[in-house]
Amino acid sequence: MHLKLFPMFINPHSNTFNFSEVHRIRGVLTSWELPLTDFFGPYELLNFTLLGPYSNMIIDPRRMGIRKGILAAIITGAVASFVILSATVMLLITRCLRHRDRPPSRRHSSSKITMKIDGVREFTFKEMTLATRNFDSSTQLGRGGYGKVYRGILSDDTIVAIKRAEEGSLQGEKEFLTEIELLSRLHHRNLVSLVGYCDEEGEQMLVYEFMPNGTLRDWLCVKAKGSLSFGMRLQIALGSAKGILYLHNEANPPIFHRDIKATNILLDSNLMAKVADFGLSRLAPLQDDEGTGPSYVSTAVRGTPVNLAHQAGLMFSIIDSRMGSYPSECIERFLALALRCCYEKQDKRPAMLEVVRELENIIKIMPAADTIFSPSAAPYSDQSPSSYLTRDTSYVSSSVIGSDLSSGVVPTIAPR
Repeated sequence: MHLKLFPMFINPHSNTFNFSEVHRIRGVLTSWELPLTDFFGPYELLNFTLLGPYSNMIIDPRRMGIRKGILAAIITGAVASFVILSATVMLLITRCLRHRDRPPSRRHSSSKITMKIDGVREFTFKEMTLATRNFDSSTQLGRGGYGKVYRGILSDDTIVAIKRAEEGSLQGEKEFLTEIELLSRLHHRNLVSLVGYCDEEGEQMLVYEFMPNGTLRDWLCVKAKGSLSFGMRLQIALGSAKGILYLHNEANPPIFHRDIKATNILLDSNLMAKVADFGLSRLAPLQDDEGTGPSYVSTAVRGTPVNLAHQAGLMFSIIDSRMGSYPSECIERFLALALRCCYEKQDKRPAMLEVVRELENIIKIMPAADTIFSPSAAPYSDQSPSSYLTRDTSYVSSSVIGSDLSSGVVPTIAPR
């Protein structure tokens, strides 16, 4: 294709284009592309034959290729740089979001002590965060001296209660695992069962079976929608007494609860009482053969001052005007037992085994229908912090074989 240029006079001394201008014009024209039509194309104007005063100019096609290559390299490099920069920014944003969503932990590295504890499961911190939706406030059941208690759902849909220790309640790792080992040996139908624990990243958490009917206090408070008959309250008192008796006489070493109250008596789906909130801090004191030195742990818990006084307080708290009708003999014997537990002199207080037996005898003279739980009873108001009803997948401790300490047999236990 021929190309004839008509110069624009740039200055009075020149009436033609210089070489660089001819080169530029030719490059612009050769970059055109004719669109595809039904008759011809597409064609690229790759070359021109110069006419007139420019016919003697020699245009090196390699120079044009070099310019195009440089331009292509610049464009490619710019695109690659943009992609790399975008990927880096996205990676940083993702890491920041993960760090923000991660719940705060108290330690990121520690010299972890390995200890195999039979019967309980060791959970990771990640499992606990997933179970509680990152410890969301909507899953919080309550708060005690140990820390906050959360309702959690494990990966197998088991519903549990997770007690997360606060800074002031943290123990040394060895002491914490020792307590877990002790709690793993406690199996009784009237004790809240330990499912597992978490000891990661400076966290110490205890995982217990979930009690769908909350605490005894939930049922006794004024705002409770449901009510318990006197016979049902006797069953709850008996169950808690059996759990305490197990801690005194069959736990190794024996444990004194020291904080028996309505909030520490939990109720399962059948309103069976289960004692909660016990641990190493409540181990029975050591005594020597004369009862003055640290030789062995006494199992003679008759007249234990704190336990029986608190048990008496619990017994008094379950009596109110909403418990329906009851035989006068039963209420009289029940109150007499509670008063005996409050005697100032320890030797006049009944042993826990006597408390269990007397409660069983009182229940025997109660009408049978009055001691049966009615599933239609509503536990407590919706505003209660414990109003998280369980599903059929909740952990059931009755599958664990343990002592029931039914009356009629006095346990014979050698001093420990």
